[in-house]
Amino acid sequence: MGNKHFAEECAKLYLDETYEPQISQLCNKVSLARWAYVTNLTNDQAAEDSLRANLELAEFQFKQWDQVIRWINDSDFTDDVLKRQLKFLNKVGVAALETSELEQVRQKFNYFQICNNYYYLRDLLFVVQSSIVTNGKYLRDCKNLSICQPRL
Repeated sequence: MGNKHFAEECAKLYLDETYEPQISQLCNKVSLARWAYVTNLTNDQAAEDSLRANLELAEFQFKQWDQVIRWINDSDFTDDVLKRQLKFLNKVGVAALETSELEQVRQKFNYFQICNNYYYLRDLLFVVQSSIVTNGKYLRDCKNLSICQPRL
């Protein structure tokens, strides 16, 4: 019984002193980078920083799962909260992408950004041309213009 209790205490210690401080720092970094991007959508560096922070978080989650979490056998643990945490982290870890797959996502995102910038500029040119046609008055309501619609 002592070894099982020791394993449970080690898992708690790992989550409290190793995993939680690192994941908290990375989640904060993701939140700040995401905020910087959504408050200035035309800032390409902010978009890159947001993506980089998300990739760093995903890489951390996968590595922690691969190296530690998936090897913890919680079947004999008595702490239900700890068991629930490990169950959740196992699901997150399995869903996280490996580094090579993350790089593919990054490349696709960069391609998407280039395409999105092209369409944004094309639609902006349309707005400028339309404003010239309407005697220099800018269009105040752009609900029907694709520049206002999210691109998928």
